[in-house]
Amino acid sequence: NHVAVAEQASQPGIPFEDKPYLVADNTHGKYAGNLYIGWTRWRVTDSQMVLSRSTDDGKTWSAPVEIDAHPGLPRDDNGAAEGFDGAVAPDGTLYAVWSQDNEIMFTVSKDGGKNFSHARGVIHTAPIMFAIETLDRANGFPQIAVDPKSGRIYVIWSDYRNGDLDVFVSSSSDRGKHWTPATRVNNDPVHDGAEQFFQWLAVDPVDGSVNVMFYDRRRDPSNRKQIVVLARSTDSGRSFKNFAWTEEPFEAGGVFFGDYSG
Repeated sequence: NHVAVAEQASQPGIPFEDKPYLVADNTHGKYAGNLYIGWTRWRVTDSQMVLSRSTDDGKTWSAPVEIDAHPGLPRDDNGAAEGFDGAVAPDGTLYAVWSQDNEIMFTVSKDGGKNFSHARGVIHTAPIMFAIETLDRANGFPQIAVDPKSGRIYVIWSDYRNGDLDVFVSSSSDRGKHWTPATRVNNDPVHDGAEQFFQWLAVDPVDGSVNVMFYDRRRDPSNRKQIVVLARSTDSGRSFKNFAWTEEPFEAGGVFFGDYSG
């Protein structure tokens, strides 16, 4: 048996549901226990960012609602609406982000996922679909997290604005109204030819530190082998220390390594 969040009858031209991501409300707010799933709905003519919610521990799900301001292109490439992620603030507010039109799109629900604010681009990026040596495909979709004590929102992503791939962070202290300029998370020299990619984000709920994991090729002059690096910020994302979590660089060629983390 299965519980369908979205299901299509098999016939030509049906939508394709892609890259679902689950967010749980683990707060003590009025919507505690709610579950949210956001994903891309590919159609013949466009791509939509849609979301469904459950208020009964996943037994039933609401009909998917479109949360983008306008659909993206109908292709798995730059210009599509892709890469949903979400985070819940202590008061139950749901924040959601994704990539579209070289922007990180942002929307907010204050009523448990029933309604959403008009989605808007809050962070301009370089294209975040890109090619990486030895990998079949790759992208820098955003991730979002909230510091439960301060309420500060953090968003990370990767792009090649500096000529090679870097990981970046931006944050907001006013519920997403304004955002800080992009801060580079990896601390190797700028434009050194080394790629940093497939990032993921977590904010420590006790001390508020911002922790970012990514693959890093700075140790390989040929830019083919990577290690795993953890970057940690204790000053609200203004600066990061980088720590090598693995010592021996490895190459990911010959297998499908994936195209994002999470």
